This record gives sequence, structure tokens and C-alpha cells, in this order.
Amino acid sequence: MLGKAQNTRDVQSPKPPAPKYQAFKKEKKGFLFGLFKKKKKVEIKTHAEEVADFRKRMEKLQQEGKNLPAYLMISYVGSQEATTDPADEKWYAYVESKKEVDNRLAQAEFPHLILKPAMLTEEPAQGLEQIEDKALQESMTSSRELVADVIVEALGRETLPESPLAFVDGDNPVSSIK
Repeated sequence: MLGKAQNTRDVQSPKPPAPKYQAFKKEKKGFLFGLFKKKKKVEIKTHAEEVADFRKRMEKLQQEGKNLPAYLMISYVGSQEATTDPADEKWYAYVESKKEVDNRLAQAEFPHLILKPAMLTEEPAQGLEQIEDKALQESMTSSRELVADVIVEALGRETLPESPLAFVDGDNPVSSIK
């Protein structure tokens, strides 16, 4: 069960991986969706708003058909099964929305990859370890730089790695992703 000690900003806000990512964006090689750090406070949407926004994106993407580039969703380890206390309304809405959106995307027929880093840190990337997509533990970390490197690696391949891709800081090169 996820609790208040977990910070949505820490789990969900890797810095955008510019300039490496910008090259892929220009080539329209993929869509990247996630919450990024901003100087202003980001308003957390309700469960219904998050799901409605995602449904609109999914409908638009489905219409693109064969011309659709890859769709990468930044999520977090264990998001598809996470639970939390409904009394914490904003956090509960976030967890439930993320669960529903990730589960819907997992069923999509267009090319997609759900990235599942652990608690984000500012440490430099040293490598990664792929892990099972189970409940997030406070001891699990993924550097923001590693998240950016994984995005670039995934978009640079002929086909996307298997989804979901759960990972933490480790010793293996990013190129070892299965």
C-alpha cells in the first residue's frame, strides 16, 4: 500500500531528457507522457479528470493507426496494483487514476512502453537492474538521469522493449534492457 510518505513529485517527475530526447521528438519517433518538474505548482487532477484526459489521448492515438509512433508512459514500480487510503483524497485519486490509465494502456494495440522507475533521485546514472513490477519499496531508487537514458535507449531501437519495463539503479548498461 502506498502512503503519504511517498511523494508524487519524486515518483513522477523526471527531468525531460533534453537534448537527447529532442532529436527523437523532431523525428516524431515517439510520444512521451509523464509529469515533469515545473517551477509552478502543478494542480493534481481528480481521478475522473485524469482518466478522461487519457481516454481522449487514446482515442486520438487509435485514429492514427499504422502511422502512430511509439507511446511511452512514465509511471512507477507497482502502479498497476497499487492501493492507498481513500481518506487521502488527492493521493488516492492519483494512485487510482494511474492504475486505471496504466492498465488501459497495457491493453492497447499500438506500440507502447510503460516505464516504471522507482523513487527518483538526483544521483548520476550508473546503470540499471530490471526488476519485477511489484510493490514499490522505499529502498528502491532510480536516478532521473537513468530514466532519461532508458527513454533514449527505447526510442533508439527498431522495436520497443517489452512493456512494462520496471527498473532501479544497478550495474548493467542501459543497452542490456530486454
